[in-house]
Amino acid sequence: MLTLILLSTTFALATYTSVETNLIKKQVNNEMTAMLEDPEYANIKLSISTVTVDYDALDPLLKKPVNVSITINRKSYQQVPQDITSKADAHLTNVTGKEINLRISFVELQTFP
Repeated sequence: MLTLILLSTTFALATYTSVETNLIKKQVNNEMTAMLEDPEYANIKLSISTVTVDYDALDPLLKKPVNVSITINRKSYQQVPQDITSKADAHLTNVTGKEINLRISFVELQTFP
């Protein structure tokens, strides 16, 4: 009986974490897309390549921050504002209601004829 309770609890926690992680990933995608379309960034024409959310099963219970990594595409000649990561981090923390540890990487795109 105890084994069944432990298995059920583990399964429920894993399911909750999976749903929570997917929800956060969707929020991050939506909010970052909106942010990059904002007039402050729209003229730079940045685009999201990937979003990774690292949120382990016990993290919600332990109130640990959510680790989010975003890769953004940019043209080699584009200058990216220095404060984009801090602004995005504050915004995502506000929207998700969770402490976010954000890392943004930029990939230079080159187009050939």
